[in-house]
Amino acid sequence: GGDYREFASIYAPAQGSDVWFSLMGAGTNVKRMIRFGTSTGSTRVYGWSIGDLGDTNSDLYFTTDGAATGAKLVIKNGGNVGIGTTGPGFKLDVNGSVAIRANGQARFYTSDNSDYARIESTGTTADNSLSFSTDVTSAMYISTAGNVGIGTTSPAGLLHVSSDTVDLGKGYFTQANASADSFDFNFRKARGTGASPTVITTADELGVINFTGYGGAAGYITGAAIKGISSGTIADSRVPGQLSFWTGTNAAPSVLTERMTIDNAGNVGIGTTGPGNKLTVTAPTTADSLADVMIGTSATTQKGLVIQGKASQTADLFEIQY
Repeated sequence: GGDYREFASIYAPAQGSDVWFSLMGAGTNVKRMIRFGTSTGSTRVYGWSIGDLGDTNSDLYFTTDGAATGAKLVIKNGGNVGIGTTGPGFKLDVNGSVAIRANGQARFYTSDNSDYARIESTGTTADNSLSFSTDVTSAMYISTAGNVGIGTTSPAGLLHVSSDTVDLGKGYFTQANASADSFDFNFRKARGTGASPTVITTADELGVINFTGYGGAAGYITGAAIKGISSGTIADSRVPGQLSFWTGTNAAPSVLTERMTIDNAGNVGIGTTGPGNKLTVTAPTTADSLADVMIGTSATTQKGLVIQGKASQTADLFEIQY
């Protein structure tokens, strides 16, 4: 042991007055503490201690060894509370993990306490989702699968943005600086995994933009699409690609059909996926009298260029045959 000096004073003033329990110590570096422990003979083993550790700031320590090294919680004389740190820089400063159980919330109130935003776990054991809300409305939602929903609590993909209000159904990406560059939207495709990507294969889709509409019981149907597709030989520093434009047919069900292609040589094909010239236009197999402009056809009689006027006209306005 050591030379222990334990002083305690209890003041019991007249009836109706406050009662104080005071620990007083004179001199510097004198600890004023309440200690909890056990003793066997002259051996004393202390567990928790509560006190100011004799510093000049009158900070309050909750410690397991009677010193700052064992401090688990500190209340600074300015009011900041530290858990896992003896130097809290905020009203509550935690060094370590924090658990909020039973679908608890973290609320952030306005300066007049009239309103708040919150973060909360809204799920169960099998659905540990996370919601970010303004007032009572969930503004952003992260599902158990990691999908993020903005304006929806049922995200159907990695990022799902939804709005029932016309004015809010917009997206803005603003960049303001002295550079000539602006935002890039990158679609990245690899085989393998994200951590260990491997080389893609010819005809892999590099990225797709789908334009869909709700068609009833069948749900959302793609009415048009733009696709970036790899083509040619794939090698190190070499990924040739083509861009294709698709529209859905006026049928039940609609069939998404490729209408125009820009290949890796810059050739444009309309009605063909393999243009052999700067512009290749292939007409449908129906009669050429239905075409406004037609270059080539799969019909028996082929014509290089047909320009026709009104449907009632029987003769071509201009025709070059071969």
